[in-house]
Amino acid sequence: MFRIFLGFLLSIFCLHAIADDDVTTTTTVDPDTNQTTITEVNPTTQETTTTIVTPTPAPKEVVNIPEGYTSCTTVPAGWQQSVWVPEHKVCQYTSTADKVYEGVGYVDGYWQCTKFKASDCITWNWVSGHWVNTID
Repeated sequence: MFRIFLGFLLSIFCLHAIADDDVTTTTTVDPDTNQTTITEVNPTTQETTTTIVTPTPAPKEVVNIPEGYTSCTTVPAGWQQSVWVPEHKVCQYTSTADKVYEGVGYVDGYWQCTKFKASDCITWNWVSGHWVNTID
């Protein structure tokens, strides 16, 4: 009876997975190394994306975001041109006759992962806070 019930649940899960157009996320933990790997697969394109799960180091320097911003946004972690960029802040500025800023946006300092194996970062590089002329 249990096998029939388990088979029924498995078939429902498979049918749901086939019918679902959303990205499939799989989290696995290696029992020997305790390493967690998060993999996303787009069912339409079959593209696989791996998420870096190594904890980001503590900030190398803490610089206060310049005052006068009009808004700040927390950019979620993700891949940018083969580099893993953890969550960080970007603030937008509007120059006025009274105050002129060095750019239209300020990107808070963050670590980026430039070398990785599976979902572990091997090399972290610090990117200092900086002004930008465009915000993507």
